[in-house]
Amino acid sequence: MKGSRMRHVGLFFLMVSCLCGCVATFPRRQDEPGPAISARVQDELQQVLDSLDADVDSLAKVLSGIGLAGGAAESAMAEVCRKHSCVFQCFAADADGRVAAVFPGSHGQQVGVSVKDLEHVKRLQAVAKPVMSEALRPFLGIPDVDIRWPVFDRKGVLIGSVGSLVKPAHFMGPVIQVDVEDMAWECRVIQKDGEMLYARDPAEIGRNLFSDPLYGAGPELGDLGRRIVAEPSGAGSYRFLRTQLGIPATREARWSTIGLHGTEWRVVLIRLK
Repeated sequence: MKGSRMRHVGLFFLMVSCLCGCVATFPRRQDEPGPAISARVQDELQQVLDSLDADVDSLAKVLSGIGLAGGAAESAMAEVCRKHSCVFQCFAADADGRVAAVFPGSHGQQVGVSVKDLEHVKRLQAVAKPVMSEALRPFLGIPDVDIRWPVFDRKGVLIGSVGSLVKPAHFMGPVIQVDVEDMAWECRVIQKDGEMLYARDPAEIGRNLFSDPLYGAGPELGDLGRRIVAEPSGAGSYRFLRTQLGIPATREARWSTIGLHGTEWRVVLIRLK
């Protein structure tokens, strides 16, 4: 009886972990070397992005049959928001770039607002293929990205697009904390322009590696940063002065890449040598 009860408890927690949305984590070895940790974090973050992307693709196919606007469209968008806790809004735009439907309607985008001047919306309308934006103007101070798919009518004519606004830090944090917690490594995720999408210190999110005074630790950090954004993967190091002690120290870094539809993010692991 006790064994049966424990099996039921185990199954319950397995179901909860599968239903949490946005985050899927796996056991880690305490003795994993840096390259293995880097590959593990890269793989798990990419899995989350791929899951989000697949659900927006499915949403676009649903709207193809029921239209971009109305209660049915909003209900379909609500399903994506409910499934993924890091998605705070979905919105559909027509072929002229005007918002046709929003769920929920309380986070900025409103029906009738034009989004045609957003770079990623222009790109989607030009090539009729899915896109992921760079960081957009943040809501509540945390950068957003838009994963967006074209919507076609039954004759194959482009009638608009639908996307999910995602806060990357909301799904990255739990994955990274599981994989890097208690390790010597610290993880940051940056865009190719240097903007921080994730850092252990929330105050760093939204700052830029190349322009923010916070990162003015010397030319070696700038040189390494330029390598990181130029090369999809690699390893390197930089020297700096520890402010409290005033003595030189070295940090090593290794990085990999995740992304969707041509938009790339660098996943950077850093530790003190």
